[in-house]
Amino acid sequence: MSIRVGILGATRGLEFARAARRCGVEAEFTAVCDGYAPLLGKVKASLLELGFEPAYYTDYTGMLEETGIDAVIVANSATDHAQMAIAALERGIHVLSEVLPAQTPAQAVALVEAVERSGRHYAYAENYCYFRANLEAAMRFRRGDIGDLVAGEADFINDCSQRWHLLTRGLRGHWRNHVPATFYCTHSLGPLFYATGRRPVRVTGFEIKNQEYLRIHGARNGSAAMEIVELDDGSYFKSLHGNLKRPWVTRLNLFGTRGSIESRNAGEFTVYRENEAATGYNDFDTLPGTFSPVPGVAEAIAQNAEAFILAAFLGAIRGDANLARYSIGIYQALDMALPGMFAHRSVLAGGAPVAIPDFRRQADRDKYRDDNRCTDPGVAAGEELLPSYSRGEIAIPDEVYEREATLAAEAMEKQFRLGML
Repeated sequence: MSIRVGILGATRGLEFARAARRCGVEAEFTAVCDGYAPLLGKVKASLLELGFEPAYYTDYTGMLEETGIDAVIVANSATDHAQMAIAALERGIHVLSEVLPAQTPAQAVALVEAVERSGRHYAYAENYCYFRANLEAAMRFRRGDIGDLVAGEADFINDCSQRWHLLTRGLRGHWRNHVPATFYCTHSLGPLFYATGRRPVRVTGFEIKNQEYLRIHGARNGSAAMEIVELDDGSYFKSLHGNLKRPWVTRLNLFGTRGSIESRNAGEFTVYRENEAATGYNDFDTLPGTFSPVPGVAEAIAQNAEAFILAAFLGAIRGDANLARYSIGIYQALDMALPGMFAHRSVLAGGAPVAIPDFRRQADRDKYRDDNRCTDPGVAAGEELLPSYSRGEIAIPDEVYEREATLAAEAMEKQFRLGML
């Protein structure tokens, strides 16, 4: 069954096309849309090398209505995914959404109901869940290797300051310059929820203050964040994520009643399990860090997060129950994302714990249906427009954004790398 796939967001979308070719995922990329026209010519050459000749658009509605696509990868600005996903679902088009699923509770409610009405498949492309080490942690936890969940913690450290101009292109209103530090939380929290299947019920948020190494590029928000998340079974997750000064790293720890699982970056993991013949001296067995086969998934696909996400998404559309079980649906996507959304409200309340709604429930949907409180002036106004930073407004002169725009334009001509930024 051939599935015609469109891409919204050329830079990130290209990674999925490359992964499909590299790992043997059957997909036909027939349309690409990006609002930044200079990208399209560069992407066109790369896709042609891969054997794809899609139609190119700068207008998303045009792509949805004129190309006959069956599915779309929504990989544009992280704050705009909900409305783009809804537009596709309303036209009967399956959606694979990049992170994050929604910017506000009202958007989240609208998205849930659009998915339910459409009967189409919605999948959340939280690629950190599909890193090989995190997949292994999930499989081992689910089969009971460390007993019942006690706690979990995860880090996602990614200092983007040196490439801020490439990411924001000098736009004052770019989401990276104004979203709360807690917002981009699913690279850390996502793998914890994916492994355990738990649901968040309450969050306490902590904002790490705005750092000069980001402020000089135009960032007006906290530079990193922490969340403590209470779960529906009484256990807790801890998350640390953001622009901290070290090379990129992601770590996951799951603590159970019989041991723990640790993973680091894409391919390292360790399992510690309490020795059944414990002598009283903190005896643990360290299990071999070898990967298990992923049932029903070729190892080439299991080794590549984007390929796995795409294979699971397309498999669900084709009715392949084995692949579909690996896909992240709308409810779990929001379990991963809502803690960051509500953690900012906790920060603004001086660190008070804040309840997290469950949009599986009608009563919670009705309570938040009109709640668009966020830091985006394009979405919220008046009392609904929240401060980006709890310690006061940060004034950035226009000259900063003009300089960043110049650097971005120069990089596009001389050194821009297509693919993930």
